[in-house]
Amino acid sequence: MKKSCLLLVVAVLLTGMFSNTAEAYKQTDVNKLFKTKICLKGDLTYANLKGANLKGANLQGSNLKGANLQNANLQGANLKGANLNGANLKGANLKNTIMPDGTKHK
Repeated sequence: MKKSCLLLVVAVLLTGMFSNTAEAYKQTDVNKLFKTKICLKGDLTYANLKGANLKGANLQGSNLKGANLQNANLQGANLKGANLNGANLKGANLKNTIMPDGTKHK
């Protein structure tokens, strides 16, 4: 019985320790992005931007590590210098988007 309780406590503590790792973005940066479509050097790490309309958005230098951009509209967006490591871009519209290396996606 004591062993079961101890395992339960350890499991709860571990869950709490790792629950915030998937949401490391700054909510103020996400709000600014949706309001103005400008988020320079923003922290959007692991942000859920699935299906977002970010057409023409300026995300220059932003951290989008692990962000979910699946089916997002990034047409004409500026991603120069952005960190896209581990970001999900499946189905995203990247037409005329400036990529992190400064090249324009066709």
